Amino acid sequence: MPDIAPDEQRTLELEVAANTMTSLDGGLLAIAAGREVIIVDITSGETVGRIATDGEVVYLQGLDGQNWTQSLAVLTASSRDVETGSAEHMLSIYRTTNVATGFRRTRSLSLEGLDPAFIVIDGEDSIVSWDRGAPKDARLLVEGSFGRRQISTDLPARVVLPTSDSAMVLAVQTRSASLVDVRTGRTVDTITVSEFEASRAEDLVGLSPRQRSDISGAALVLDARSKTLTALEALPGTIPTIGAPARISVADKDQPVGVGRQLLAADGDFQYILVGREGEAAFRVYRRVGTGLERAGTMDLGMPVRVAVALPAGERDGAKTFAFLSADGLSVMIVPDPTHFGATAPDQRVRPTFDPTGIYDSGEQEIMAVQTALAELGYRVGAIDGVFGPATKAAVRAFQFTSGLRVSGDVDTVTIEALATAARTRAGDEGPLSLSPPASINAADYSIYVQFGGAIQRDEINTLTARLLRGGWSVPGEAERLKTAIGLNEVRYGTTEDQPAAEALADILSGLRFSDRTVLAKRVRMVRPGILEAWISR
Repeated sequence: MPDIAPDEQRTLELEVAANTMTSLDGGLLAIAAGREVIIVDITSGETVGRIATDGEVVYLQGLDGQNWTQSLAVLTASSRDVETGSAEHMLSIYRTTNVATGFRRTRSLSLEGLDPAFIVIDGEDSIVSWDRGAPKDARLLVEGSFGRRQISTDLPARVVLPTSDSAMVLAVQTRSASLVDVRTGRTVDTITVSEFEASRAEDLVGLSPRQRSDISGAALVLDARSKTLTALEALPGTIPTIGAPARISVADKDQPVGVGRQLLAADGDFQYILVGREGEAAFRVYRRVGTGLERAGTMDLGMPVRVAVALPAGERDGAKTFAFLSADGLSVMIVPDPTHFGATAPDQRVRPTFDPTGIYDSGEQEIMAVQTALAELGYRVGAIDGVFGPATKAAVRAFQFTSGLRVSGDVDTVTIEALATAARTRAGDEGPLSLSPPASINAADYSIYVQFGGAIQRDEINTLTARLLRGGWSVPGEAERLKTAIGLNEVRYGTTEDQPAAEALADILSGLRFSDRTVLAKRVRMVRPGILEAWISR
């Protein structure tokens, strides 16, 4: 079969009906049919590997390869007991450094329960499992580098998700979410999330691209009962906490409520979040904007779908490629560009525009402009939906307080003017905040190397780099997105002579509000003279 251009939408025909699939690095898909997993190259359409399993494959999870080229978790089930309806479930980890030479099973673990689920954490050295089929079982089972233990939670976990901290997991429960330390078994933080109404595990779907991306501890939860999409974030610190959740309604009055299983897929930056149902062709699309969530169109694939997954960018940097397994399991549609099917691209978003002569308290578009500006500045508005609700009012009050304005929660003319100025500054337009250091510091004497992580987007960093260059700084090379940058907001310098320049740059970055934390100057002796390392994350 001839190679197909990587940016071209196409359909791969399968020899036998598949029941599930997952994505791997390097543009590969792992597709399960019965007791076999086939590895398919999405560009050529060729089968490049096969894995024979001991039972029927019920779930696949692509893992971060670490020192391996590819790594895959496979959950299989034996024949069910007629009386109890239970089956023996086996979780196996397969790894390879070369797909052509085959996968090797490196670990196996029997999972307990009627409907077991799992995640793999800590560089694939630990497995956390729970039983979705036991509505009163409030336990997490941990096996691996942290030992073997049972962790009791206040309520049964419906969904468990990894975070950027390899020892912390997010446990989603009815009306709450908890951050659990699997090393100690302690719950370190719990928040109330009233939108988590589902009492049945199948009504909640969770997704975390943490194993495929360095987005800062972020996770998505889709609740079928309350019809809400919620973004949760684990915030690093001496005592880690859960940030205020961002929520948006996924109810669609123009689309009838389906009965199939909920489907949720997203790229690592949450620029395309797809919400649908098994057996349907349409997906509602959402997007993370700063701290908020907004609607980003509707995709209609023209074929009923069983499974939807996003492919990690990897060598296909910048690509937002999704794969959809058809409802009959006989074909896979590869979509490199969701906008071809109706989604709105990030650069097609309506940017905030402000009319400082009016008061924004009624018009939907005007309120969305205010919500977008606040979310991009780091204030938590929840949904960017044109509704001036309690979350938006609280965000306005917070912005007024930090901007030295009268705190009222009302979007008056003074607040609009301040928002407009802050939005221009963040976008890189001329504004009151200069990226030039004080006159006593010669910016050209310093080379700045930028490392970033978390929810900060590449376009934000490109804008920052351009403004630093305009301010006279030297910025050699391209900024790097690194996992090690998550949770850091600091400018590193090596000598006492460089401290004033580092403090000036830290003040500049703090003023740009990439996160709600102050950027600090920090001396690190291994940093060479004349070098400043900016480590920023959100």
